[in-house]
Amino acid sequence: MGLEINDAVANATEEHLSKWNKAASTGKEVREMCKSPGFKILKERLEARMADQRNVWLKADSAEAAEIIRLKATVYKEVFDIIARVIKEGDNANILLEKHKQIYTKNPDDK
Repeated sequence: MGLEINDAVANATEEHLSKWNKAASTGKEVREMCKSPGFKILKERLEARMADQRNVWLKADSAEAAEIIRLKATVYKEVFDIIARVIKEGDNANILLEKHKQIYTKNPDDK
């Protein structure tokens, strides 16, 4: 698998590099957003809402009501999943950009 990544990085086009740079930048911005006090408050409130929804779901009067509640809780979880995915894509893009840099940055000791 490492060889495939190195081949992909070595054959990267400007379009690939542009996409990787954008993903790396977006991942960095989202990671910084997650460190903010406001995001921490939002996260705490969403997690509390998810816990509340679980409790309400357990007490639902019908299967249909339980399903509506479950879907709401799923949306909250999806928000966190999207954030994690954007950060991971940024991390992966940084790895690819670093490998590209290593391949195309000549070592001064190499002659």
